[in-house]
Amino acid sequence: VLVHYINQRRNEGVPLLEAVREAGVARFRPIVLTSITTFVGLAPLITEGSISAQFLIPMATSLGFGVVCATAISLFLVPSSYVILEDLKRRVRATGAALGVCFDGDADRVGVVDENGDTVPNDLVTALLVPGFLAKERGATIVYDLRSSWALKEEILAHGGVPRRERVGHTHMKAALRETGAPFGGELSGHSYYRDNFFCDNAVITLLKLLTVLSEHPSDALSELVRPLRRYATTGEVNFDTQDKEAAIRTLAQTFSDGKIDFLDGVTVEYDAWWFNCRASNTEPLLRLTLEAKTAEMKDEMYEKLIGLLGEPSEH
Repeated sequence: VLVHYINQRRNEGVPLLEAVREAGVARFRPIVLTSITTFVGLAPLITEGSISAQFLIPMATSLGFGVVCATAISLFLVPSSYVILEDLKRRVRATGAALGVCFDGDADRVGVVDENGDTVPNDLVTALLVPGFLAKERGATIVYDLRSSWALKEEILAHGGVPRRERVGHTHMKAALRETGAPFGGELSGHSYYRDNFFCDNAVITLLKLLTVLSEHPSDALSELVRPLRRYATTGEVNFDTQDKEAAIRTLAQTFSDGKIDFLDGVTVEYDAWWFNCRASNTEPLLRLTLEAKTAEMKDEMYEKLIGLLGEPSEH
């Protein structure tokens, strides 16, 4: 009903945000949306008059949220970049928004910050969405890339799902969804894949799924929903300049040969208290390292050990 009313008022020439306010949603929680243009001069995804906003804003309103800021940032950066998210964080804090969301230029990736302006890692966004899928389809497979937190696998198991760990990249993720019939899968990069969207990634669906989770917990802030998932300490993905990537990966495998090792994508070594994955970039002379541990102290200790083998992190 709300969406129909808002669209009707838009057809009468009423500005979108004014129509949202007229819809009578007196207790909506604001959210902040931003988007990145992938080329300077390209029309931004999210502006008040854009087709995307005309779809997203009424949908968000129907879930109890109002878009109070929709702007674009013209930078050559991915939405999970800490640099690109700084502006979003400031806007969230300034408006008292329930969350902030940043799309990339074609809206297949998304970055999320909570009401405090703190980044929500995309593997934990995936974990937040898992219960909804498994409530409808218990025993289903959920696909995730091998950089993801232990917490994601644990959430899948806790809700009766089958975790499927996969190589990084849309080709591998889509193939895994098709092979297993999985309804959902997520990557650390912010790509989320949906069986009912032809196994393709779509960040707009991710936003609406996330708003649905929040609308089902009206008394809980996003940070409160995420807090139980932040049970491990992580470095995030860190880049290292390396000319001989294969040799570096062999060195890591030899150095940590007492751990549980696999070579699904680069090298992953797992111990009881910590794990890491180190994989080669497909496009640059870089190694990408992700490390997670049960304590911050363990994370720091093992990270320093890996830096001793790989050198100082790259600024790329």
